[in-house]
Parts: sequence; structure tokens; C-alpha cells
Amino acid sequence: MDITRFSASTVHLDHITTALNCLTPFGGNYDDSNNGLLNNLNNKDNSNNSNSNINNDDVMIYIDPDGLSFIRDYNSVIRIQLLLSRELFVSYSYNNEHDPTRHYDPAQEKADGDDCMKLCVKLSPLLDTINVVNKNQDDVIECTMNYDGYGSMFALILQDSLVEEKVKYSTYMFNEAMRDKDAELLQLQRDAVQFECIIKGDILYNALKDLKELNAKECYIYVKSSSQENDNIFAIIAKSDIGYSKIILPNNRNIIEKLEVMNPMITSDSNLIFDTPIIAYFDFNRFDKIRLSCRIASKVLLRMDMNGILGVNILSQTNNIIVSNKNNEKQTSTNTSKETPLPIDYPGIVIEITMLTKDTLDAVAQQDIETLMDVTLRGRARTRDQNGRDPIAQRSHYLTDNHPTTKPVTNNLLQLSNNVGNTTNDSEAETDDENIQSSRQLDTTEFPFF
Repeated sequence: MDITRFSASTVHLDHITTALNCLTPFGGNYDDSNNGLLNNLNNKDNSNNSNSNINNDDVMIYIDPDGLSFIRDYNSVIRIQLLLSRELFVSYSYNNEHDPTRHYDPAQEKADGDDCMKLCVKLSPLLDTINVVNKNQDDVIECTMNYDGYGSMFALILQDSLVEEKVKYSTYMFNEAMRDKDAELLQLQRDAVQFECIIKGDILYNALKDLKELNAKECYIYVKSSSQENDNIFAIIAKSDIGYSKIILPNNRNIIEKLEVMNPMITSDSNLIFDTPIIAYFDFNRFDKIRLSCRIASKVLLRMDMNGILGVNILSQTNNIIVSNKNNEKQTSTNTSKETPLPIDYPGIVIEITMLTKDTLDAVAQQDIETLMDVTLRGRARTRDQNGRDPIAQRSHYLTDNHPTTKPVTNNLLQLSNNVGNTTNDSEAETDDENIQSSRQLDTTEFPFF
């Protein structure tokens, strides 16, 4: 009797589509920069090989008792790992014991061993299938995923009230040793973190979207903490053909929940430092790959270590947030006969991204950025009103759900793990709500560059 080693069924195709779309920017074909160098790094002989870009569509899938992890690695400089936990599925069967009647390659014992199943498929055909089936707005579609281990095909069984379809996808081998090496190179060193910041997801998404429209080429993250919490600074500075542009995020706890700058070389109990800026330098098109993930995020945790590795941890809302390809906006799904609420115990889409900074800043660039920010912050200090309210915080409505181009986000959020930090207490939250409410009386056409 044949027993499928992995089988899982779900009716939440919208949710899966939204999740898998976050992986698409990490393929080489998605890079829309004018410089094709990154696309060609892994395809040195592409002039002689018409299929040289085939690896850009690969996605690795790790299956274990807790769910499915989807992993993409782009030229060993940026890596994304996305988890769909087993709670998303109506049924989830995982049996990774080898069938003695079947042949298994000993070389794949580690890749297909007791810890998890590992396979590689093409992402685009997988997404295309789900998108086509999901156009049926009048019926509930049940999707069952099957995989029988090394050497078998990955299958989707799609069934509505009338039709059952089965689609099989070829699976591919991958160099596990090389993948593990890449993962190790992009591993955040948690005991050498220089800064840690928690930002509301839609705020970061809108900031990146604005800079994308300016055709930014390079970007800098500028972080500085102060002993006076109201003076903490998180800014994204972009360089384009028209010069420098900067977005300074409003400094209130509803937007920037936490910002700390540390010196890992200090061995005392507290290694926090103040009034010393940290500047990270990125190719903008590479950094912008996190934008689709930020669009579905409730909170985004940013951490950078002394080795120039930036870690981005993203937690989505737990209710059914879908992304419409038609109008390219985030929407909260409405009640229709087709939709089924997500399970109460489902933790949401969990995404971890790590990337390398572009280069070490030279002294001239460091001074330019610091001078640019010093001029801005001096002007900011001069324009504080008599109540001491920060003019940047007054403009926070532009990046929040009050702005007409920004859809509201749900309040049904999960707390991040303990290492993310404490949440805002009630009194602080009330104060921040009052500040944002008063700021909403301002002109919504003002553009937040200073």
C-alpha cells in the first residue's frame, strides 16, 4: 500500500498567493535596475546558453512537521525564507520514513532525511496555476499538496464542487553544500548587533514606494538613538539622478515601536550608546526587494550586525489580507461565499530576510550623509512649535491609514517574540493616538521630505 509521505490540504488560496508573491522579487528576472550585472553573476556563459536564466526561478521548499518553508537566495547577497505553518491547512500529514520497497540515492539521505524533506521547483508555474484556479469567484477551491520524497514530483490537486484537477511539477536537485554555505554567509550574528528597530509595516512600505517612484539608485539607512526617547531618528536617504531625498519616519511609538543602537564591543550589562549615528549603505534595487513583504506586514524588525548583515523579520496580520494584482494595493478581504476565515491559531505569514550591505562607507560619503542629516535636524529643532511637538511627527498622517492612498490595516496583530522588545503601555498608546489624531487635521497633500 502506497502512503504519501507528505500531504496537506487548504482552502486559503488567496492567502498562499499573497505569501508566494513575496518571493518573486528575489529572482534575477525581477530586477528592474538598468545595470544587468547582478543578473549575470551566476550565468557567466549566458551568451552561449539561451536558458541561462532558468535558475532565477528556483525556489527551495523544506517540509517538516511544523509546515512548509520557501527559500530563495539571490546571488549570495540576499536571502528570503518564508514559513507557512501547518495551522493554515485543514489537514496536514507528514511521514518521512523511507519506504523499503523504493530506491533512494544514498547521497540524498541527508537532504531527504528524518529532519525534513527538501526539494526545488520553479516558482512561476506554481504561482500561475494557483492564480488561474483562484479566478473562480463562485466556488470554494480546495488545494491539496502532495510530495512523496526524493525522485518524485510535487503535485497540486485542485478541487471545487464540480471538477478535480491534478498538476505535477518537476523537482530538481540543488547543491546543498553551496546553499548551506550561502546561508552561513548571510547569517545575522546576534551577539554583534549594532542597531535594532521595530517599524510598522505599512509605514516602511509607503516610504520605499515613494523612493522607488523617484528612481533611486542607492540608499542609506540612518539610525541614531538618544537618551531622550523623543529624539530618536530613523531615516532612509536615497540617491537618484536628481540628488538626495530623505524620509524621516515620525518618532512616535505607534510607528517606531523600538529603536536601540548598541556597541557590541562593550561587555557590560548595558551596551546601549546614544547620539552616535549608524549608517548602512545599500543598492536600492536590492533593498527594495523587501517592499512586497512589508506590504502585508504588521511589524518589521530590522537588525544589523558589525559584519554588515541586515536582518529583516516580518510578521503579517493574522486575518485574511490579500493583495490585488489589479490595483496593486493591499486590501482586507470582504465577506463572500467563497471565503473562509483563517484558523484562530494560525500565526500568520512569517518571513525572514537577510542581506549584505553594499560597501563600507568611505569617509567622504559618511561625512556627506552626516552633514545632510545635521542640517535637517537643526532645521527640525528650529521649527518645533510652542508645545514642543515635532513637525515630522505632525506629518505622520501621510504614512498612515488616514492618507487616501493608503489602505487601513487590521489591529488583529501577533506580538513578535520576546527578543523584539516590550509593547507600548496603555498611557503611551493613548498619548500617541492623541498626537496622530491631531496631526490628521493638517493638509494631506504635504510631501514628507525635509
